[in-house]
Amino acid sequence: MVTNTSPTDYRINKQMQMMKFNGERWELFGPIIEDTGPAG
Repeated sequence: MVTNTSPTDYRINKQMQMMKFNGERWELFGPIIEDTGPAG
């Protein structure tokens, strides 16, 4: 995996999605949350 950061854009994760444990395994739920950066 390659990550690109800069002095003005230091985010590594630009998208994420919530997860919950159902007793056996992790399940994704909800929308994909996108980080649009400092201006967004």
